[in-house]
Amino acid sequence: MTLEFHGSTPDIYELGQLAEQAARGISSTELHGALCGVFAAGGTQADLISLVGEDSLTDQDSVSAFWHACLTVAFSHDLDFMPVLNVDDDDHVAQRVDALAQWSATFLAGYTRLKEFGQIVGDTKEILQDLARVAQADTDMDESEVNEADYVELYEFVRVAGLLLFADAVDVEPDADDSIH
Repeated sequence: MTLEFHGSTPDIYELGQLAEQAARGISSTELHGALCGVFAAGGTQADLISLVGEDSLTDQDSVSAFWHACLTVAFSHDLDFMPVLNVDDDDHVAQRVDALAQWSATFLAGYTRLKEFGQIVGDTKEILQDLARVAQADTDMDESEVNEADYVELYEFVRVAGLLLFADAVDVEPDADDSIH
């Protein structure tokens, strides 16, 4: 079954399906994080392909559909952006924190591939430093209400951080002509 993106704002489940359809050698979490980081830094599909490698992707149509769906969500007036994590809400909190850490790490990899960290200033630098801390989050934890609440707060921080960094990239146009060879 081929899932295609036709311009409406996809939900998190549809984004996850598009990511799984586009990714071959990396998880949907890693692909979404990398894409969001590349985009927030002003990059293109070609930059994403260069970062993750053609062998990690299935085909140009799937990558393009995922790219455009992610941009639609990033610019949704409803602020629908959420990190795509390859875990369920009922998975152990440590697994969800680990997935959020993976997403944050690949976001940073995408972002810093295009922008040198030493040249980033102000709020953007602070947000990226906080994402770096999320990427190194301790996952040695038990299932408790406190840890669950901490995870929800961390997830919301990452979600808002993405939105703020996307706002800095509003002049970036998606490059539909990039292709996988």
